[in-house]
Amino acid sequence: MQKYTPRQALVKLKAWLNVGLEGFTADTRGLTTVEYVIVLALIAMIAIGTWGEFGEAVEKHVDGARVNIEAMGE
Repeated sequence: MQKYTPRQALVKLKAWLNVGLEGFTADTRGLTTVEYVIVLALIAMIAIGTWGEFGEAVEKHVDGARVNIEAMGE
């Protein structure tokens, strides 16, 4: 097994990655569909998280209002 300096190892790794990724980048027929699915999934995750935070904020305000109304009735 040949030993490489860190710089040589990085050069070899870069060359290996470039060769290995050529097959993926050469065919771009389905690329836009995959990109749309990824973007849609990210938007859905953000929307679900935002909706959950919004629901928690509304729940806190409603509970606070309920406590204030109860305190007024006593």
